[in-house]
Amino acid sequence: SIQVVTENFNNKKNLIFQIQEGLASKINKINFDGNYFFSDRYLNDFISSQSTSIFDIFSSGSNFDKSIFNSDIERIKQLYFDHGFFDARIVYELKDNINNNYSLRFIIDEKNRYQVRNIKTNITDDKLIAIFDKDINKLNKQIQKNKDFYDFKILSDFNKKLNNSLIANNLIN
Repeated sequence: SIQVVTENFNNKKNLIFQIQEGLASKINKINFDGNYFFSDRYLNDFISSQSTSIFDIFSSGSNFDKSIFNSDIERIKQLYFDHGFFDARIVYELKDNINNNYSLRFIIDEKNRYQVRNIKTNITDDKLIAIFDKDINKLNKQIQKNKDFYDFKILSDFNKKLNNSLIANNLIN
């Protein structure tokens, strides 16, 4: 709360702002609803927001920062996106508990996970075909092992291997 008080001083007025901060708001519990692909524990370790408990006697200040909550939403969205959940929706809600303690709840609508149907190349150079075929066959096996679901890490690793093959064969610098 803020109160404004004036006082007279040598034919002038002093304007005094009296500020009472009160108790710091804190997050004492974090929940995830609607997540089936990732566990609560995994998501809790993945986000930046952290809950406090009555046993956190050395913590000072507040962990109540909406910019961190919004950043966590973007991080969770990217995590789902990287695993083929391109339409996932994540929001958060805060529930006021006792003594300025809040529960933070992430609500996740995973939607559908996308699959990779096939990978095609339009290569006519015989030397490139020999390089690409081996790597693409390995990629297809990894995708099949992943039940044909899109996974950014698999494709990123493929891209690195392919670039290394092209460099090793002096086809790019």
